Amino acid sequence: MKDEPYLLAIDCSGRIGSAAVGRGPSLLAERVFSGKMRHSRELFVSMEAAFEEAGCGLQDVGAFCFTVGPGSFTGLRIAVTAAKMLHFAKKIPLIAVNTLDTIAYNTTDYVAKEGGAPSYLSVVLDAKQNSFFSAVYRWDGLKWIKYTDDMVIPGEKLVRQLVELGRSAVVGEGLFYHRELFQTAGIQIIPDAYWSASARAVLKAAYQKYCSGQFDNAFQLVPYYIRPPEITEKAKK
Repeated sequence: MKDEPYLLAIDCSGRIGSAAVGRGPSLLAERVFSGKMRHSRELFVSMEAAFEEAGCGLQDVGAFCFTVGPGSFTGLRIAVTAAKMLHFAKKIPLIAVNTLDTIAYNTTDYVAKEGGAPSYLSVVLDAKQNSFFSAVYRWDGLKWIKYTDDMVIPGEKLVRQLVELGRSAVVGEGLFYHRELFQTAGIQIIPDAYWSASARAVLKAAYQKYCSGQFDNAFQLVPYYIRPPEITEKAKK
């Protein structure tokens, strides 16, 4: 662990954000924001508190890791802005991770705890208009492998696809509003403790990218919305 890098991770993609510091794949400290949509108020305070508990500082960080989307449009903009600030001011390398992949990483902990996994997992985030930002993953015996590309998909269509696949489960913040849609179809609901992305899960996903040298270019970095924010869509009409 001594030779492992310190990683600073944040998640602002969902309703409640978080910040964490790790060394290699090991979590040293995590701070969860005190309430919903407090990203701009609590992000830097939470980062400082995590540093203090971990016993290190910004000067020790080998990479800044964050969820780039999909998710809350405002939260994603805050995360990307923070990433660019740290990179240009401190030359810290950046690692952006997909929110859907991060939530799938969360669910790996659930599988380990339960001792078994469904064959397929769909991560769902609310995309409004009865649709979801989603991706489907297949369990290979050790981890989740991406089975579909990221997509915006109507809820009823996603349910039909999961029923056809069989032995499917669903996880994600979209369940706060649409849990019954999947329950009535007999699709397994992963417990709500795993529905949201978290800074600790960002660390796990980002560490794999760090080891393979997959860093992001700050000049090209933009939030990953899948589709434009609603105000942009309306302006085009």
